[in-house]
Amino acid sequence: MKNFVATGTRLVLSALSLLLLLLGCNNYEGDGEMTYAGPFAATEQWVLQLGEIEPGSKTYRLNGLPAERFTVGLVMHASEEALQRCGPEQVTQTVTLVLSADDGAIVIDESASLADWVWSHSRHECGAHNFIYRRGMKGKVPLDGGAFTHEELGVKAYEGWGTYFTASPGTEYEIKLTLEEEFPAGITATLVAKGGGWK
Repeated sequence: MKNFVATGTRLVLSALSLLLLLLGCNNYEGDGEMTYAGPFAATEQWVLQLGEIEPGSKTYRLNGLPAERFTVGLVMHASEEALQRCGPEQVTQTVTLVLSADDGAIVIDESASLADWVWSHSRHECGAHNFIYRRGMKGKVPLDGGAFTHEELGVKAYEGWGTYFTASPGTEYEIKLTLEEEFPAGITATLVAKGGGWK
């Protein structure tokens, strides 16, 4: 009985040690603040907060990213007075987002009015639940029997497509973001990259 209890205790301690190791494997060293939701997160396992954006251009260094598929985008924030005018019909400022790798490859190169970005929440409200990003182009690829499938077009280095990319360990990236003009009064935006999860 004692041996059984001892073996069970060792297994529990080993599992806890492995979990703690997994929870602590954040090696990010770039700009912003990276949070890790743990190995059991279904989505948004890794979230990199890069701060509020302002009119003009700014660069951000990303170093130590995990080997995950990331989406770079914006989260809009609005004061209570501005909530009714915070959507793609009113927030039409042009944002240019270029992500490059330390080998010189262009990974993301997107420039468009925010009215033409994807607003992830159907109600088009501002807040942490509404992530705004860009999809790349898709085209039809014919299959046997007259059927067809859709294929991502214009995929760049590191599987860059729209504002998606797959990070490679050991590669340093740089984001250059340009906001052409300020947002309406009471509205701000933060730059975020998120990815990972078992889904």
